[in-house]
Amino acid sequence: MEQNAQDYRNKDVSGKGPAGRASVWPHFPVFRSRKAEVETLKAALALRGEALAGARHALEEYAARFSGLAEETQRQIQAQTASNAALAAFEQRVAELGREREAALARLVSLEASNGQLLSDRDAFLERNRAYEAALTQAERTLADIRQVWGLISEAADVILWDCVIPSMQLTLSDSFYRMLGYDREADAITWEIWRGLVHPDDRVQVNRLYHDHLIGRTDRNAAEYRLRRKDGEYRWFSASAKIAYNPDGSVQRYAGVLSDITDRKHQEAIIATLAYYDNLTGLPNRTHLLSLLEARLAGSENGGALLLLDLDNFKTVNDAFGHAFGDRLLQTVAARLAHLCESEALRVSHEGAVVTRFGGDEFMVVLEKRPEYPHPYEVADRILRILRDPICLDGRSVYLSCSIGLTMFPEDGVRADLLLKNADTALSRAKTAGRKCRVAYDTDMGVEAATRMEMEEALRGAIRNNELALVFQPQADLATRRITGYEALLRWNSRIYGNVPPDRFIPMAEECGVIHEIGHWVIRETCRFAALIPESWRGGLCVSINVSPLQFIEDGLLEKIRDAIRSFGIPSSMIAVEITETMLMENFDGIVGCLQALRADGCHIYLDDFGTGYSSLNYLKNLPIDVLKIDKSFVQDVMVHPTERKLLRAIIGMAHSLRLKVVAEGVETEAQRTFLLQARCNYMQGYLFSRPLPQDDARALLDHG
Repeated sequence: MEQNAQDYRNKDVSGKGPAGRASVWPHFPVFRSRKAEVETLKAALALRGEALAGARHALEEYAARFSGLAEETQRQIQAQTASNAALAAFEQRVAELGREREAALARLVSLEASNGQLLSDRDAFLERNRAYEAALTQAERTLADIRQVWGLISEAADVILWDCVIPSMQLTLSDSFYRMLGYDREADAITWEIWRGLVHPDDRVQVNRLYHDHLIGRTDRNAAEYRLRRKDGEYRWFSASAKIAYNPDGSVQRYAGVLSDITDRKHQEAIIATLAYYDNLTGLPNRTHLLSLLEARLAGSENGGALLLLDLDNFKTVNDAFGHAFGDRLLQTVAARLAHLCESEALRVSHEGAVVTRFGGDEFMVVLEKRPEYPHPYEVADRILRILRDPICLDGRSVYLSCSIGLTMFPEDGVRADLLLKNADTALSRAKTAGRKCRVAYDTDMGVEAATRMEMEEALRGAIRNNELALVFQPQADLATRRITGYEALLRWNSRIYGNVPPDRFIPMAEECGVIHEIGHWVIRETCRFAALIPESWRGGLCVSINVSPLQFIEDGLLEKIRDAIRSFGIPSSMIAVEITETMLMENFDGIVGCLQALRADGCHIYLDDFGTGYSSLNYLKNLPIDVLKIDKSFVQDVMVHPTERKLLRAIIGMAHSLRLKVVAEGVETEAQRTFLLQARCNYMQGYLFSRPLPQDDARALLDHG
């Protein structure tokens, strides 16, 4: 509006500019008032213009300020834009973080779930762990108890217990191992390998073989005897019994066993073995060794051989004149001379060229092998005759001996040991008859003795029919109380033709001619008849024994004959005992054992008679079903003279007791012998000190005084 007014003031009315406008205004009064108004208006307009200028200036300042504000706003907008971008980025990051948070929350939920399972598993584990700890504690207590029991058992039984865990080969040994073998548990770490190294080198092959046999199932347990080295270097014998335990998959789990010290038993066995195969007096092989050697020679020799049976002439006279001790030393000297001859190069071309044995008493036997490089048996016999003619000087005395020799060849004169021994004895008898101091070879024409023997055999066949046989009964008594504990039935033959024939003569004859079965059956029935007459008050602990021939075991029906006789006379089986000798075992061990086991199952007792004079195999002895061991009288008669005899008797009695056998000593004739046997823990005696063999009535009468 102010602009329009200004524009109007400056306008020329005539159209000729401002000068024209000024000349007009004074001619019109009306315009003068208007001019005033205009002036007023112009003043007002000037004022307004000033105001407007002020306003414009203010507006310009405002515009300037607005421009600055716009710039500031622009900057703020830009900042806002940047801030928005940053905010957008932040929001994007927040969104990402949100997503990450959601993922983290999801993982956290999963972890919390897993943690819950873990906590559950942990609780279950802790529960199981507590159960395991309780079980472990109980197991440790049980193990401690087992170890204590293990120790008590091993100490009480005086054995070693051991256990080896496979495959770690962790070895556990009882305390008794260290005590017995002298090792220290702390100082001596005994591992499996070290323990195996303690086995004697000579025993290792056997130990390994037996272990392998058990491992592959050939045996249900490993049983062996071997030596272990003590810490001081001494070896001790042990009896071992071990067994392998397997896992369900068939693998080996552990190997465990027990060891018992058998050194003392081995020493006793060595003594008994020496007693079995070697003569105690001379150290020469004995009759048992001879029979074994002869059987081997007959079975394996291609060249044949010879037996020389020699008997010292008039030895009994020398023995009676100078005493048994002198006679024993004389026999030892003779044995040494014969052994020296058999060890000479002429006869010792091979290991078994010539062997000399003590056959019994003052008889010796030489077994020769015939070979071209050896001297002829006749020449050897002549050498023996010469060396025994040389005087023997003992205790300042010179003794002159001679001998007679019976000689038999094999296989020319026989292929059986018993026949050859018989032929050698026949030839020896001929040599003595011929004047002694000579050798005589067996000749098949030696028929006189054979004819006599045949006649005697015929008489023996009729002995039962002619009532020539009889039984006598020798009592057996308790060594301490002298109370009768049993009888041994002994067979006697009082022939109408030959008179009283010794049992050691007619019984072998009965066996050879086959009449032993008939005689044996008669003896069984008569023994049971005697037992049936024993008073009832004595039947509980009294036993009557029957001597049985080895041929009777071979015969079918022996067991039933004994059973029938027991039933027929109505006696308990416990009143009857069967006596066998060691030499029987050489004949038919399996057959004998089977019959004995059956008799023992019936209640009968089994006695092993004449122990020490026959086979004496401890391996057989421990497997025989026997109850009583009878020591031969030859070991008792000189027990008070020879210390060695006393040692042997103690060893025999100790060995028998270790096998849980009772012991009867035969041939007890003096009170000194009885006292010694009692001190040696022998159970019973049989001999003239208590009673000779008696007829039936006299034997029963003893019970009235017992």
